[in-house]
Amino acid sequence: MVVIAIIAILAVISTLSMDFIHKERVTSSIKEVASDLKKVRMDAMTAGPTTAAPNTRGMGIRFTSVSGYDLFTFNDCSGDYRYEVDGCTGSTREEADTRTVTLPASLQLKRLSGGSLVSPANALDDIIMFDRFGQARTSEWAMAAEGTPLILVIQHVSGLHGKCIRLDSNSIREGSWNGTSNTCTAN
Repeated sequence: MVVIAIIAILAVISTLSMDFIHKERVTSSIKEVASDLKKVRMDAMTAGPTTAAPNTRGMGIRFTSVSGYDLFTFNDCSGDYRYEVDGCTGSTREEADTRTVTLPASLQLKRLSGGSLVSPANALDDIIMFDRFGQARTSEWAMAAEGTPLILVIQHVSGLHGKCIRLDSNSIREGSWNGTSNTCTAN
């Protein structure tokens, strides 16, 4: 009886510690994404053209999948202020100085679209850029999040733990994700 009680106590402790670990991974990852968004925004306002990006218009983040994203300098080779997949000669994208970030395997990054969560598909809808004034832009160079904030969510694959980022036209804020109502309450 004592052995069974000890095993039960250890099982409860193990479950609680795994739950804590999952929450901490989500929290740590959402802070990293928010920090990267803020850094990209600041770099867009302060960095100038480089050898790799002589036509710099700003900086951006391209969400490639549920497990990661790329940070890049928007090198507008075509000169039309629109992000294009084949805009540069010898390049697949109008990007320079690209850095890839991968989330821990147990986490997924999604965005809120039309009231439900969608997985990034490395498409033009999955790009956020910032101009020289720190304003969020779409791949078409339109003002992003104008009237409707962009909501990014990181969840554990179990769906039990989630945090969000709310990107308005002038702010980037972390928040709590309510998966039942699909709402982000910014802190």
